[in-house]
Amino acid sequence: MGAHHPFRFSNTAILYKKGWNGINIDADKKNLWIFETFRKRDINLNYIISNSTKLVNFYFFNDSALNGILSKDRLKKLNEIGFTPTKKKKMMPITLSKVFELYLPEGQKIDLLTLDVEGHDFQVLKSLDLAKYNIKIILTEANENKISLNQYLVKNGYHLFKTEDRNLFYIKGKL
Repeated sequence: MGAHHPFRFSNTAILYKKGWNGINIDADKKNLWIFETFRKRDINLNYIISNSTKLVNFYFFNDSALNGILSKDRLKKLNEIGFTPTKKKKMMPITLSKVFELYLPEGQKIDLLTLDVEGHDFQVLKSLDLAKYNIKIILTEANENKISLNQYLVKNGYHLFKTEDRNLFYIKGKL
């Protein structure tokens, strides 16, 4: 989620080069054309994901790595360091479970789910039926919901395996 670019800030570029494939999701259609060019084995989708399917404000920036459904606090922090959205658009999110239902083959195992959605990671995770989908590793950014996110993943059978910079790696099952 929050695919942004097939190489810049990508958690999956090296895996793709090694033969892996997956689903890339980004809310900005402009970001997806480069995926269509360089990640042809992947499924590249234009959606926003959340645990609610009510209209939300989605913020666009000159640097699309910052695009997202932003809390007031996050938006304020970005403004304070000189990042102002260029556009705000009302958009209708769908759940990650719905995306998997539409695009993932029945019974497909998922080796890695990587999320980078500018502080909205916990809401995206809550939009996914973790009991239904067999996900081995979840990589997400630490953000203001870190404690709640951790409790939620532990409750669903995941354990924090590694922390690197602001990234959290969770693995299914016991260590």
